Amino acid sequence: MENKQNIPVDVEIVPYISPYKANIAAATRVTILKVGSFFAGAPSTKESTLSQSELLEYLTPPKKGDKQMDTPKLYVLPKLAYGYDALAPTISETLLRLHHEKHHAAYVNGANTIIEKMVKARTENADFDTKATFKELSFHIGGHVLHSLFWGNLSPQGKGGGEMPSGAIAKIISEEFGSIDRFKKLFSQAALSAEGSGWAALTFCRGTNRPIIMQVEKHNNNIYPMFRILMVLDVWEHAYYLDYRNDRGKFVEAFWNIVNWAEVNKRLEDAMKS
Repeated sequence: MENKQNIPVDVEIVPYISPYKANIAAATRVTILKVGSFFAGAPSTKESTLSQSELLEYLTPPKKGDKQMDTPKLYVLPKLAYGYDALAPTISETLLRLHHEKHHAAYVNGANTIIEKMVKARTENADFDTKATFKELSFHIGGHVLHSLFWGNLSPQGKGGGEMPSGAIAKIISEEFGSIDRFKKLFSQAALSAEGSGWAALTFCRGTNRPIIMQVEKHNNNIYPMFRILMVLDVWEHAYYLDYRNDRGKFVEAFWNIVNWAEVNKRLEDAMKS
């Protein structure tokens, strides 16, 4: 369906809404996002195609006077930088396709549906249940941005996936956690102990210049507002059940075989510059 309304773009977890630049072409992978900085585009499950440089521009709030300030959009499902079979055997083709095309797409569509309803309410000067609406919107937007980050910090084995971290990320992790192995142990424990459905995340705090592990419940609880997210691991059952049944621990252990540390390092370097 053609998007004739063109609705918002950037909704941060703190109360902040602003439109981003639109009409992006040709894709590789997701780069750094602040907690609450999100993708945008047409209101469907059609995949977006964003290069790294275009995405960084896309995620930069527009300056005063920018014509794109008046061009709000909707969210889109980001295109993966690898094939659905590329992460096997850690994540099977069937699981990755289902996770991306169905589960992630559901959060994109859920957020867009709510935004469209809010726009309709505005045009009709109608009231709506703000508590329920914004709670649900937070859930869907959180699901969208975390999944977008997740795909970006994965890479096939032999093509960057599972290599040892190096550069700034290796240095800062070793300094903060004592060693890479100790960090991986703590991060894995955060993923394993997430109650119900949730995420483990490595974040960077500009206030202290420290990497800090964040354990997210659902998609939107226990968030550190405005911390840069460097790496995430999805431990909702839909992320692993098809391949690992109820063995979350085995999935978390296998995750380290496909971590794209070069991307994680890039996100850190970008965060330290901002």
